[in-house]
Amino acid sequence: MEIQNFSFTPCEDNKEPIFARTTISMYLFNSKSSEPSSGLGEVMVVMALAFEPEVGIPIDRFVVKVVAIECAAPCYLKPSHIPDGAQPSKVLFEKNFGTIALHEKVHLGLRWHSKIKKVEYFQDGKLLADFIIPVEKKGDSFFGTSQLDIGEFVPSCAKPSSVKMVSSFDNVEVY
Repeated sequence: MEIQNFSFTPCEDNKEPIFARTTISMYLFNSKSSEPSSGLGEVMVVMALAFEPEVGIPIDRFVVKVVAIECAAPCYLKPSHIPDGAQPSKVLFEKNFGTIALHEKVHLGLRWHSKIKKVEYFQDGKLLADFIIPVEKKGDSFFGTSQLDIGEFVPSCAKPSSVKMVSSFDNVEVY
């Protein structure tokens, strides 16, 4: 995975930060229903390269972030992005593992051991973390399994603000 281009214009008059992330993620199972009909109860693991200005890193560096969540419907990763009246997702595990630079290639990996409900997070072949999912499986995932994604969030702002991220994925492996 590589972030090839990145730009943003901050929104100084808004307390909600702009953020951008490029991710690999997996939906593992549903914890609420044996026949899910929405994202409610989806257990999702994410590995991301994230630009988060509130963390205090320079614009040309990106946090290597891992997260496991039990979704509300829809599934929000950041509490500040939950619309009024929506339920927050439950963070089961979250940790940052240093930063990488713009144009730096990194090999990220997720491995799921369904029998013991353990997820492993890898960077460049090295195990960064492992985590046992602490909720029971009631059914298969409503959404399927793995996905690649680029997510951007720009809060409403009185002044023009923007965020743009261009990422590449190659040699993708799903375990």
